[in-house]
Amino acid sequence: MKWTRLVTLFLILIASVCLYLWLRLRGGISEFGLNAFTETLGILVTVLIVDQLIKRQEQVRLLPQQAAAYEDVRLLTTRMVSFWSETYKSCVPGPAPTSLKELFSEKSLETICNLLSMDSQPNVVPTRTWWEWFPQSQKDFIKKAETILERHNAILDPEAYSAVHKIATHIMDPGMIATARQIDIKSGFPRPKVLDSYWVPLEGYGGQILSLVSWCEEKVNVLESAGIKNLKKVISEVNQWEPQTSPPCMIDESELQQQIKAVEKFRKNNKTINL
Repeated sequence: MKWTRLVTLFLILIASVCLYLWLRLRGGISEFGLNAFTETLGILVTVLIVDQLIKRQEQVRLLPQQAAAYEDVRLLTTRMVSFWSETYKSCVPGPAPTSLKELFSEKSLETICNLLSMDSQPNVVPTRTWWEWFPQSQKDFIKKAETILERHNAILDPEAYSAVHKIATHIMDPGMIATARQIDIKSGFPRPKVLDSYWVPLEGYGGQILSLVSWCEEKVNVLESAGIKNLKKVISEVNQWEPQTSPPCMIDESELQQQIKAVEKFRKNNKTINL
């Protein structure tokens, strides 16, 4: 709305100048007309200057709110980056991803889902399995995203708001992991105990995290140039580690093949059951 007002004033100013020049060339401008034009031009210039001052004061007034919104988004983004980086490290053999873009590619996320053994234990305290840790972490991310939308919906840039909103609403419900597991136990269905059997990231999931990283990198520069100091930076790269041949949470290939065969056998013996 402010931009609309500025554009309108600017167009009026241009039109006034053009009218003045046209009348001056045609000799059809009187002393009264000249004075009126000068007064009008002065008013327009004053309005433009005052409008810019008001806008600048409003930006300064909102800086603390913008900094608070940045910090909440940065914290959510950093935790998601750290979580997926550690998850990748715990179950994918070979070297670390060379960049966040590689870490959050569809290929990398698919690899994690295919190799992560849900019966294994992440490197967290207190000790627990991925059955507990993975849905707990995803629920925490969703809750934090919802809190950001509630606190900062009027101050967040459209790019950040869109990415946070998708993280809060466009993620496969992590609660389905426990539900599916209970159904499997009750029915005796030997579903393979890898993440891919219970949860998969929806299309664009990794891209939303990358969007928040990019937004944080740009926003912190804007805030610092405006005088906000001591802001923490978002994680913008993957901490490298030594290449691994057998990560602690990667499912054993022979074990996975046994589980797949158990599924095939179960289905043959229960052809009338739709699983």
